[in-house]
Parts: sequence; C-alpha cells; structure tokens
Amino acid sequence: MNLKFISFLSLLLINLPINAQQQWFWQNPLPQGHLLWDVEFINSNEGWAVGKYMTILKTTDGGVNWTVKSSNSSIDLYSVSFINNNDGLTVGSNGTILRTTNGGDEWSVQNSNTSHSLNDVKFINQNFARVVGSESTILKSTDGGETWTAESHAISGWWNALSFSDVNTGTIVGLGGKIIRTSNGGLNWYSQSSGTLNELTDVYFYDSNNGTAVSWDHCFILTTTNGGTNWTPSQPGYSEFLYKVKYIDSSNIRIIGYNQPANAGIMVKSTNGGITWTNQSISVGQLTGLSFLDINTGTAVGSDGKIIRTTNGGTTWFDRYQGIRNDLYGMWFIDNENGFVVGWSGKILKTTNGGITWTNKSVGNYNYLEDVQFVNSNFGTAVGTVINKVIFRTTDSGNSWFEIPNPGNWGFEDIFLLTENYGVAVGGNSICLTTDSGYNWTRKFYIYGILFDDVDFCDQYNGLVVGGNSMNIVKTTDGGETWTNKLSGLGIVLHSVSFIDAITAVTVGEEGIILKSTDGGTNWIQQSSGTTNNLNAVSFVNLYDGTIVGDGGIILKTNDGGNTWLPQNSLTPNDLYNVFFTSLNKGTAIGEDGTIISTSQPGVVPVEQGNEIKLSPKDFLLSQNYPNPFNPSTKIKYVVPQFSPVQIKVYDILGKEVATLVNEEKSAGEYEIEFNAVNLPSGIYFYQLRSGNYTETKKMILLR
Repeated sequence: MNLKFISFLSLLLINLPINAQQQWFWQNPLPQGHLLWDVEFINSNEGWAVGKYMTILKTTDGGVNWTVKSSNSSIDLYSVSFINNNDGLTVGSNGTILRTTNGGDEWSVQNSNTSHSLNDVKFINQNFARVVGSESTILKSTDGGETWTAESHAISGWWNALSFSDVNTGTIVGLGGKIIRTSNGGLNWYSQSSGTLNELTDVYFYDSNNGTAVSWDHCFILTTTNGGTNWTPSQPGYSEFLYKVKYIDSSNIRIIGYNQPANAGIMVKSTNGGITWTNQSISVGQLTGLSFLDINTGTAVGSDGKIIRTTNGGTTWFDRYQGIRNDLYGMWFIDNENGFVVGWSGKILKTTNGGITWTNKSVGNYNYLEDVQFVNSNFGTAVGTVINKVIFRTTDSGNSWFEIPNPGNWGFEDIFLLTENYGVAVGGNSICLTTDSGYNWTRKFYIYGILFDDVDFCDQYNGLVVGGNSMNIVKTTDGGETWTNKLSGLGIVLHSVSFIDAITAVTVGEEGIILKSTDGGTNWIQQSSGTTNNLNAVSFVNLYDGTIVGDGGIILKTNDGGNTWLPQNSLTPNDLYNVFFTSLNKGTAIGEDGTIISTSQPGVVPVEQGNEIKLSPKDFLLSQNYPNPFNPSTKIKYVVPQFSPVQIKVYDILGKEVATLVNEEKSAGEYEIEFNAVNLPSGIYFYQLRSGNYTETKKMILLR
C-alpha cells in the first residue's frame, strides 16, 4: 500500500470537523447536563446561567423553566453579568467574550484580542465593564462591552475574579493569594497583602470598604472593612472548596462551594458582616455559582447542570432541574414511543412518549445494570455485570421488576433473548445460553483472558459476539449452541456489534476502530472513522443507515453502509455508551452522568436548541460546505482574521490535488466561494485551507 497516501489521508482525517448543526436534543438531565459555572438574576423572574460546552441558559419565570440558548462548542463559559434585562456579557476559555443586547436571545462574539482564559466579567454601569483572566489579563470596555482594550500594568498574576464598587475603585484576586486594587479606574494598580498563598477564587465588595474574598483551599475566607488595607482570615471548615461570594446587604453574606469528601454542596453564611460564619450542607453535589436578589431569594448552580433555588435565605433549597445523574449503559426500545434505559445504582427508566418524560423504575442500589432487552411489549430482562451478578425480569411492560434466581452466579454485560425462553448472554470470558427464561444458564464458549462485551443476532440462528484483545469476534450459526472464532487480527478491544443481516455486520471499539463484514463475519474490512476516540456502540436500521457513539460525546452517522462516516453535534462532551434507533428518523443515545439525548431526524432536519454562536472571528474558520453531499456544485465559507496569504485546494480520496479554489492574499473578513465539480466523478473529496502555519481540512461528498 502507498505509504505516502496513508500519511496524507491520515492528516486530512485528523482535521475533520463536527457538524455545526445541532441534530440532537437533551432528554435527561433537563434543561441540560453540563457543569454550570455561574448564574445571574436581574430580577425575581429573569436569570441566566453559563457553563461548560458554551452552555447558556435563560429563565423568565424565576427558574421554573429554562431555555437552552447555546450549547454547541468546546468553549467553556465561566462568568456572566447583566446590567439590565437586555444587556449582558459572558466570558470563558480561549479569550471568548459574548455580548447580548436582547436579553440573551442572541449573542455576538466580541474581539478580546487574546486567547487567554477569561475567568470573570462584571458590568460596573451601562457603559463600563471589566474582565480578568489568566496570564495577567485585565480588559476594559467603555461602550457596554462592544470593544475591549487591555490594561497595561506591572503586576503579573493569574486573575480569577474582580469586584468594583464604582468606576474608580476595584479589587482583583487570583492565584497564590494575590490581591491588587485600583482607586483611579485601573490607571494604576497596587498589591495588597492577603496573608495567604491560597488561591483566591472570588471577591465581592459591598462598598468601597467592606469586602470578602474566598479561596478554593480549605474553606478559607478573608474579610476587610477598610478597602483591603487589612484582611482578616476565617476558616469555618477545612475540606470545603469555596467558589462564589455575594453580599445581600452590609451584614448578610452568602458563600457557595463544595465539600468533596461528602460530595455535597456547601453554603457558608454570615449575618454580621463576616465576623462569624456558619456552614450548611446542601446534598446536591458540587455548587459553583450563586445569585441572591434579597435576603430570602437565591439561586445556585453546579455540576451536571444542577440548579437549585431558595426563598428563605438558604435554610431550604428546592430543585430547578429534572432527571437522574447516574451513568447509563443499556437501552432497548420496543417501538418509537416505548423504551427502557438501565445503569448505575440499579437505575431503570421507562418512557412511553419517545423519551419526552422518563419514569424511574429502579430496583435498588446495585452497582451496575449493564443491559436491558425486551422480546415483546411485556416481557423484558435486565442484567448486571460480573461485579454484582443480578438478573431482573418484568412481565408487565416494565412497570414492576423482580429479581430471578441466578444459581450459576453469572454476571453479564449484554443479553439477547430470541424468545421468552431461549437466548444468549455474555460477560467476563463466557458466552452462555438459556432455555428457561434465564433461570439457568449453560456456558457454551469460553476463552481465557477475553472479556466479552456485546452480542447481536440478525435472525434466530446467526449471531455475533465481540470483546477484548485479538480473538475478539465469535460467531454462531445455530442459535448459540456452538461458537467459532473469527479473528479481527488487530489486538484492539471491540465494544459493540450490529448484525444487520445474514452477511452484513459492523463492529466498533477502542481507538476509533470500525470493522465491516460482508460475508457473515468471516472476514472484516476496516473503515475510516476519522477519530481515535473509543467507540462504544453501533446501531443500524438497514444496510445503509447507521449511527455510532463513543467517548467525548462523539456521534458518527453513515447513510452509505459505512463507506463514509460523518460526525454530528451531540451537544455534550460526556462519554456516550449506547445508541438505539427504532427507525430511520428516531434514535436515542445514553451515557455518562445520566445523559440521554435524542434525535428525530438524524442528519436530515436538525433539532435546534437556541442560537448557534459562531466561534471567535479573531481566528481562521473554515465552514462545512453546503450542500453536502452535492451535485455538481457546492459553496464553501471561510473567515480570515487579518491580512494573510490564503490557499484553498481540493484533493481526491487518493490525495491527488484536483482543484485550487483560492491562492492569493486576503484582507480580514468572511468569504464564500463556489466549487463546481462538473468534470469530476462521484466520491469523497477533501478541501483544505492553508495560511502560514494554520491548516484546516474538511470532507465533502460528490454524488451524481
């Protein structure tokens, strides 16, 4: 094989993008499942929360309901600030600043002139705003956040938070216990002594004199009553991490954080201006953001999209989020509407409306339930792994479940019952057969050192099992009575297999491996996935249309039997462990931290959740061509951040250059070109943008 071709093709595939359109939407947790870093309420009804994966949420009813305004990027947002119900700013990683002037319904990217992490943003008044971040970054805006300038100062630091009591008087805190202060609007900054090397995560000044700073390290709190000339330390705990501090009035202060050993949120409270503190545990996990409107009404946000609210000053809190946060592993849908999901801590969830709502049918605090399967609308089975070795049964459509005896003490990863009585299950290094509804199992195949992960049958006779190491594909042609090794020869763990018909099968596994067989599993051909992420599950609805999910939230889609796999936007970086399609247009994926996402038109009609925010225009950007697939012409958009030499070329699948679309110097701006392939044959092509050291490549498909 041509090694030059392999190298070139690999280079192209590494840079394949995630489709910018959102084709999947959240079903659990709700409103979404990413960590939220900050929350801001401007009045009792209107509030916003921001977090990982460029998540932006908005509520107009006090947090009862939240709308996802954005969630489609690897950018994390750390802080949000609104000066009124229209004008807001949020900042995050890679120098990101987003601005809204219509209450967060639409956001525009502002030029920060930096790629450093931006950790905090505050409006001081309608015009003045400040941002601080890593690598000594301090930014200033005097036009409501539309333009930003960097402040030059001689004090270096990694800055986490800022607080201004007026346009002139402000304090910044950061790594190593550093505190700096200005009294002339940032023209000059001077250091203050904190008396600690602990990292300071937040600071809040009620007025020019009274302020509090908190630390990530060991529940450490600093208070001042003289503008930071002197800081008084307090330590009302030891194992707690403190994230945010808010003054309600001069006496009442609230701090939110996390007690890691207890895996519980923590609120630290003072009613005397920080002289004394009391701790309150909040059993929802990590809390990272806090907003108080008055002495009674507050909202906190944190891990896995958690949102909680209090109306009595924090004495009690109630949830403003829905759903479970347990890892989910197994799934089965009887039809488009009726389905089941199982996972950690014995979770069994049931839906009767296509996943719009899920009902908890859990069976106790078992470590794992790994898989679930139904042979008809009433009769279903759920199995646990080699860790807890349990088998559960339902005969009433999953409304109730009972544990059935397991005299062989079998632990299973996957199960496939062909009838109510007859079926196969795999786990550990064994493949087992039952003829009495799972009450007794007989080992039919065993390989030392192999951990079998998945089993699938295309009919009552032909089945495949996949698992770990080199001898990781096993086949039966007699309903599971006998099994034969079918070696992949790759030495890579395989996690899932879809046996589509008697001759066609696809299996996926670690390091982005995809294998396809067209002779019933005897021989396997590797397909290109364009990723090195572990692939955990595959589902085909026919010979051509299939979907793969994996680590890092990756979703791959094919409509040509796997000759090409195109990535889709999954909305989440959470690992996805399983995928199930009941029809061409209806699919569900599940995974880490209770993730359930669904699509109703995979790759056809995207389901939008809010507005797509284009990534920073200060960078080069090469967009996916449209339409794609195309015949014979398609359009390609690209962005140039500054005057630069630009080259865009098209290559065929063998790496041969077939067209040069751009080869000239370009001024900063957004451009669109048309590629006409009237003289080229159908197939896969790659288009590549080069400028200096920058290179980006995308794939397109010409279909005649």
